[in-house]
Amino acid sequence: MMNLKMRMKTYRPNFKLAEEKAIEFIGYLDKKELPIKLMKFKKVFNNLEIKTYSWYSKKMGLSIEKVCEDLGSEDGCCVYNDLNGKYRIYYNDTIENEGRKRWTLAHELGHYALKHHEMYGQNIMQRNSISNENYEAFEKEANCFARNLIAPPHVIFHFEEKDPSIIEHICKVSSEAAQNIFRFLYKGVREYGIGYSKDYAEKLGFKDFIHQVNNRYFCKNCRVHYTIEKPSYCSCCGNKALTKTIYKFGDEFEMKYPAVVVVDFNGRAKSCPCCQNEELDYEGNYCNVCSTYLVNECADVYDDNPFGDQGILVESCGTKLSGNARYCHKCGNPSRFMNAGHLKAWNYTPIEIDELDEIPF
Repeated sequence: MMNLKMRMKTYRPNFKLAEEKAIEFIGYLDKKELPIKLMKFKKVFNNLEIKTYSWYSKKMGLSIEKVCEDLGSEDGCCVYNDLNGKYRIYYNDTIENEGRKRWTLAHELGHYALKHHEMYGQNIMQRNSISNENYEAFEKEANCFARNLIAPPHVIFHFEEKDPSIIEHICKVSSEAAQNIFRFLYKGVREYGIGYSKDYAEKLGFKDFIHQVNNRYFCKNCRVHYTIEKPSYCSCCGNKALTKTIYKFGDEFEMKYPAVVVVDFNGRAKSCPCCQNEELDYEGNYCNVCSTYLVNECADVYDDNPFGDQGILVESCGTKLSGNARYCHKCGNPSRFMNAGHLKAWNYTPIEIDELDEIPF
């Protein structure tokens, strides 16, 4: 075992290093989205384990209160085994506040990432094992890492809605932590001229996520959530009763009315919605088997009066649409796929006829 206390010079927190380490850790994750999935890191590093207080309690036959005493914290701790070079993070899973638990995990990951235990020969970071000045320095560094990991400033700065509650909901942190993150972020911008490039956020892999956060809408009429840039009309029901809403992890990314026709980036069907022809690897927007038009786009609105001239009442704006769009989100016209019958109306309900009712005698 390492000595629990040793002579050392006064340590000054290296916040730049903590920020860089947080960005490095984010880079290890496959999906670049918030909230950061902290438990994923135990699969990234083969010298790291993450265990709960409940696990420790059961293994050692102790109450949770006694576990807190043994580990020296009501929230969590990071323990280093100098014999095999492995770390184990414990966190108190009995705490009800999920945001607080997430912060604890991120904080202890900070001690692991910054190698505080190895730097100064400690198996566990406790006040009685090192000087108070150095303990506080390590804590500040770990907190800096946690803040940049859970709520990367290069990402949250580009949320259009500037409010701590947005950070709380999206990053899954406590209300207190969200307010501190918000205050720290904009204090740096106002007082120290710190800037956060959107290009850098996109370089980190968060381009699609930022787009989803800033373009999340809800239709009060058909009650659909969807992500689309600055819509004037609901692309599902054509209604204008749209409100901007908060993107939260776990929400559906697409309409709850699924696409019947799968389209490519240009709105062109990958298989014919009429004859199901899949051999469409050619230039052109018509099926070479049944001549069906293959692109879902804004359609013209015609006069359907049988006694009129049946001319165009409202011209198409030409916008390419998603595979499940019944209406154009820009001008409100119906879509080509809607007009052709490839998509049912959002409120369509099949008529169920009792078998006996089918027999008229």
